[in-house]
Amino acid sequence: MLLAPGSDPATALSTLFWNPAITRVVRLRGAHRPDQLDDPQISVDAGGRIEVGGRAITSPLLVDDTATTITFRDAKTLAHWKRVTLWQPNGPARMSSVVVYRLSSSQLLPLGWLGLWEPQARLEGWVELRLSAPKGLRAVHLDLKRSNARGTATRYMAAGGRTTVVRIAACGRGPWIRTFQAGPEAVRDGKLLAPMLAVPRYVPDASACS
Repeated sequence: MLLAPGSDPATALSTLFWNPAITRVVRLRGAHRPDQLDDPQISVDAGGRIEVGGRAITSPLLVDDTATTITFRDAKTLAHWKRVTLWQPNGPARMSSVVVYRLSSSQLLPLGWLGLWEPQARLEGWVELRLSAPKGLRAVHLDLKRSNARGTATRYMAAGGRTTVVRIAACGRGPWIRTFQAGPEAVRDGKLLAPMLAVPRYVPDASACS
């Protein structure tokens, strides 16, 4: 079972109790342990290959996507139930994209990070982001910044009821990682209104880096 930031430890423990077929728990950076056991953190290389203790993961992965969206390369979805998705990798599991603190409704929480990986571990193309604003907000913003980088973030906007397609050149060694700040958010008639982001995608195009 792969836990991500935003995973509920109580839900994870319940899942483990009722599913004895789950033999171990691993965590994405930032995820909390569900118990006092040694639940190791995964490492992801420049090409997206997922390892634990230097060994690749090849077994099915049950992913808690409560508040983090993860997609895998060359893998298929076997089942989805409430807040968890069962993935079957074809060979070693490889991460394709992740958006930490993105809800299943596509809504973004105020702070998080996102990443994209390519098998060749080198990027030469565009990262495409589709940012949407609900009709109940005048506009939303998404501020992106290189991880651990100084300087100001780059802001992208979408007007209420509209979608903005953002294309960002991605050049050089992967992965492509950015931290984000998103807003505003509001509650209207008991419903959360917040910026919405589609799953990011990478579009190969050598002209992006020329």
